[in-house]
Amino acid sequence: MDKPYPAQYVLNYSGIPVDGGKHYQMSVCYYAENVKENSEENKKWLRRPAVPKIRMIFKDRENSKTNLEYIWLSGSFASGTDGWIAARKIFKTPDNAGMLYLTIFFEAAGDYWLDNIRLDEF
Repeated sequence: MDKPYPAQYVLNYSGIPVDGGKHYQMSVCYYAENVKENSEENKKWLRRPAVPKIRMIFKDRENSKTNLEYIWLSGSFASGTDGWIAARKIFKTPDNAGMLYLTIFFEAAGDYWLDNIRLDEF
């Protein structure tokens, strides 16, 4: 690898209980200022990454991964927001899901505020 991956700032939430085969809505409100482009990156998705980016991974009750790939909820790159932005994603859990693992990525330097991170049955 020629260059290391851009610095990531990460928040993790582990073992959030969910029921398999049900619909949920993940929602978050975010605000950003002074977000810096990763100017040395060649690929646009690395240079101007979606921020914040939330990855959801499902595991069964025995802590094994399910067959579903990641589900993503992403903001969009901007040097700042004009007030708070609400983002949401509706999804169905795998039939054998028992837990949700949530990772929030901030792949560009800046000032971020998150509020009202929610997971609701839909």
